[in-house]
Amino acid sequence: DSASVEWTEQRVGTVSDALLRAMLWGSLFDLVREAKYDPARYVALAERELPAERDEQIVASTLGRVGYAATHYLTDARRDSMLPALEDVLLRAVYDTTRVYGIRKAHLDTYVAVAGTPAALGRLDALLDSSAVAGIPLRPPTRWAMVTTLVEHDGASAERRLAEETRRDSTTEGKRRAFVAGAARPTAESKRAYF
Repeated sequence: DSASVEWTEQRVGTVSDALLRAMLWGSLFDLVREAKYDPARYVALAERELPAERDEQIVASTLGRVGYAATHYLTDARRDSMLPALEDVLLRAVYDTTRVYGIRKAHLDTYVAVAGTPAALGRLDALLDSSAVAGIPLRPPTRWAMVTTLVEHDGASAERRLAEETRRDSTTEGKRRAFVAGAARPTAESKRAYF
């Protein structure tokens, strides 16, 4: 009900029991999925509360929902208007070395998932020339996620990055991820060829 939602919005960050906090975040996202709670409101609440959250699992699960809400539940116009601020919040957390590795890595994963502005896509492209970002190693799953995001957005360097990563990671898993990244091309011809 609206009173419970309001209470949760005001107090979720102050609830001392981690399990209860996790359940409250989950309950709010259930409302997002049921179209009873504005996804932009959920994202804004997470932007406000997660900087103080110290439980790695709560941060990771909530950020996963934030990424999904931002990329699947918002209209293009609403997503585009809120994306620069969200990308900024996520990136600042990645570089905040006072936070533990797991929390910073969850922010990096979400940043890669939601990156859509030219600045964020350019940053992903540049990061692919590194082996780590702020001490977080760029292992194959993260590198492939970056490449897939670039391909999905038809970035200027997307095809070159896809070819480079395919050469870099010739494992069976790398071949699977290369297929997935290629399928992300936003063209009708590509979708017909893959599907």
